[in-house]
Amino acid sequence: MRRVHGASIIVFVCLTLALALAVGVAGGISPTENTASPEQHASIAGGAVDSDSETQTESELSEQQPHVAAVGGANNIQQTLQIDRTSDRVGEITITLEYTIPDQVTRLSVRLPTQATDVETSGFSDAGDRRFAWDGNRNTPTITYRVPSDRTTESRGPIGDDGRFLFTETDEWALIGVNQPGLEWGWRGPARVSVDRERTIAGEGATGGVIAFLGPHTEYQRTAHGQTFRLIVPDAATLEETPEDILDALEFASDALRVGDRDSEVFVVAAPEDGTPWGVRGLQTGAADMWVNAEEPLSDPSNVWLHEYVHTRQGFAVTDETEWFLEGGATYYAARLTLEREDTDFRSFQRELARGERSPQADSTLSDPTTWSGAAEYRKGALVAGELDRQIRVESDGQTALDTVFAALNAQDGPVTNDAFRAAIEREGGSSAVDAYDRYVFTSAVPTMWNRDAHEAAFGTAPAQIESSVSDTVDISGPYRQVTLDRRGTDPISVTTGETINISVGIENYGGTAGSYEIPVYVDGTAESTLNGTIEPDERVSEIVTRAFDDPGRYDIRIDDTQVTVVVQEPAQLSVSDISADSQTIETGESVTITATIQNTEAVPGRGEFPIRINGEARDTKIVHLDAGAETTVELTETFTESGTYTVQIGSGELTLTVLDPETETESLIPGFGFTPVVVALAVLFTMILFRSRSMRY
Repeated sequence: MRRVHGASIIVFVCLTLALALAVGVAGGISPTENTASPEQHASIAGGAVDSDSETQTESELSEQQPHVAAVGGANNIQQTLQIDRTSDRVGEITITLEYTIPDQVTRLSVRLPTQATDVETSGFSDAGDRRFAWDGNRNTPTITYRVPSDRTTESRGPIGDDGRFLFTETDEWALIGVNQPGLEWGWRGPARVSVDRERTIAGEGATGGVIAFLGPHTEYQRTAHGQTFRLIVPDAATLEETPEDILDALEFASDALRVGDRDSEVFVVAAPEDGTPWGVRGLQTGAADMWVNAEEPLSDPSNVWLHEYVHTRQGFAVTDETEWFLEGGATYYAARLTLEREDTDFRSFQRELARGERSPQADSTLSDPTTWSGAAEYRKGALVAGELDRQIRVESDGQTALDTVFAALNAQDGPVTNDAFRAAIEREGGSSAVDAYDRYVFTSAVPTMWNRDAHEAAFGTAPAQIESSVSDTVDISGPYRQVTLDRRGTDPISVTTGETINISVGIENYGGTAGSYEIPVYVDGTAESTLNGTIEPDERVSEIVTRAFDDPGRYDIRIDDTQVTVVVQEPAQLSVSDISADSQTIETGESVTITATIQNTEAVPGRGEFPIRINGEARDTKIVHLDAGAETTVELTETFTESGTYTVQIGSGELTLTVLDPETETESLIPGFGFTPVVVALAVLFTMILFRSRSMRY
């Protein structure tokens, strides 16, 4: 996001030697007797508020530095600017200006922003055109007014977002930009009178000067390299990174950028996302105030945290021909510092800068803003800045870099012209570098992004760049099933107690040297194990994270930035849907097979224990595991030695068998007759034969 450079500060001191011929009553006073000191004047210009244009909006938020006091603060005008959320309406901020005016001050005029409304004063009179003049009757006059909290933009490009707000207010909080009023004052006496400015907030909040956050928050601080970083994390914000990691990155950049212009304090707000339609991913304004969307990562080579920080180090004004370096330089340095911090790999860094090769941005001429298209100042500007850095390093055998040019721009008096920029490039990189500057800045020519070998030749061997990636699929194993699931389409992953999940983690070293890795595996926020090892340059290895689940519940497994959520349930209850035998009537000594069909009608794997009983006597128990919706069979083969009727049970299934004894079973001699009729018939026949033989004696 474009930084506001320079403040519209007009300070002039007019010394008027009053040799007036004052004519007084009763003889008057001669000129030599006039001992009155001449009046001196000074002013600080305020900015006009205009929310229709991004550039104008940012310009009006320029920090107005007070005229530096030559003597102690007791001689200065004291201004306190109090910021308060307007209690009766969201969308307006109440500003109260209170002045303490020393005796030597003869006049004070305050000019309010154009959008100031509902102005109330005490000790000031309305002088027209938003100017209010001190009436001289009170030494602590005040002005209270309201200004809109919303500022909008139509920004697009790498730092642009989908919405439109630069600043806004909600029911719970406000993130706003505060304009200083314009001032003019006069005084008499030998001591110069300046203005000491202080900002306060009514209620909860914090401000760095231009940007203010109003609402509940936590402030984190870090002092390093002569800078104090104030990180404001609103209660409504959800950070993608930890406050410590953000401060680590800012501290690293503060040390790595040896380009001068370090501000003593850097004020950073992590802007809440919570549905707010921000128009940009981050914004830097004033001397060193910035906000960044709380959900921005540090690993992205477009690193908005560092992009906006680099803007705080650009302490120079520009012309049309050199304006491209504001965003181009910030984009390049953010990517390079992210690479140097090992938060990203060379391939991602390379892809980020290579965007400058594409149309329409590649067809733009950087020195002519009217030709810019496709955010050329960001994308092509970053590639050109990087190429100039690479060429300067090569030509100087690594003795100097674009950083030295950057420092020279910061040391420049007045706006940086093309001649000054070009001279600094030539001084550090010689003719080859300045030829590249002329070609890529003043024509539509575009450099080609360099490869890893060229990068190592210019910037040194890249350190180990180890990156891990979690497989899109997970393996589930256990007594119920052996399956592979796509975790992207299965969230959460459902398993049953007793099952094990296996997650494959790929680990690759994109750097130029060997390195070691340690990747903790967290389950519900607790580190349960660590993947570790050593990996050579351009090598890829795989590790397997294995986790068994004995208890039902919800488990969040986090490996680096990837979270796999697993829901563990008790197994479903299985049931017997059918029971049958290959024959229900058999003879003793014969075998019979009884088959029970077991099914799982639930959506989760199931387990069942199925006791086998014959006439109520337990014979065996079959344990069955089934996947969701599956079925199987349980078989029992039995031989009965005694005839009779038998009841067979498998779980809830039941059937009856009849067993016959073949030794007591005689086949009928007459078809259709059984054993008893045959015996009776034989007895009758024998009796008839005996009777007949007796009746025929001779």
